Amino acid sequence: MAGIVINNAIVLLERIKIEEQALPDDPCQAIINAAQQRLRPIVLTTLTTILGLIPLYI
Repeated sequence: MAGIVINNAIVLLERIKIEEQALPDDPCQAIINAAQQRLRPIVLTTLTTILGLIPLYI
């Protein structure tokens, strides 16, 4: 799980960097746009990992 969290953080930071290059005037809006774009993949990755680990827990 720690690896997934670190990977998601790296990808989010890269996306923020791309958004900042596209919107150099407003860094706050770049962060919001990046977070909105990455929210669904992060949630889906976390959900599938948790669902996959439930049988091991039980």
